[in-house]
Amino acid sequence: MRIREFDNGARKQEMTDRSKYQRAVRGDIAYNMMRMWQGTVGVAPADGLVSQAYVVARPFPEAEAAYYAFLFRTHAYMREIDVFSRGIVPDRNRLYWESFKQMPSVYLPPDEQRLTASPSKLSARMDGCRRHDDRHPKKGRRGQHSIRINDQWRICFTWTKEGPEHVEIVDYH
Repeated sequence: MRIREFDNGARKQEMTDRSKYQRAVRGDIAYNMMRMWQGTVGVAPADGLVSQAYVVARPFPEAEAAYYAFLFRTHAYMREIDVFSRGIVPDRNRLYWESFKQMPSVYLPPDEQRLTASPSKLSARMDGCRRHDDRHPKKGRRGQHSIRINDQWRICFTWTKEGPEHVEIVDYH
């Protein structure tokens, strides 16, 4: 049972019927099927229970969960979420597990997944990135930066005072 104290201490929330909750193991990816279109996805930091509104997925051993949690929040992936979700109106869309399993995902080698998922390591590679208006920019990428992941893939983004925005993993061929 998890008891959550509220500010005044008078209200408590008790989980009495555990059968309605799902088990998440550290490293699992959990997403809220009613809010995935808003980027409500994350990696379980510890073993525990999550609400029935969440879908819990256990990544393959060679997959870096943090990379996929990052990927699922990118602008390009949000468009995929819109395509695979169902609902009466866009803000009521739900991404069911059967649809989620059908979504294509970019698979990078494990080392590249760890690099992409780690903002500190990614920032360290900023020195090696190039701005697209420096030399022969790809059409539609002017003003963006890119970091080469390997011969095929690049991370493209715009840089602001707050850090990277509009981050995409792009097939560069």
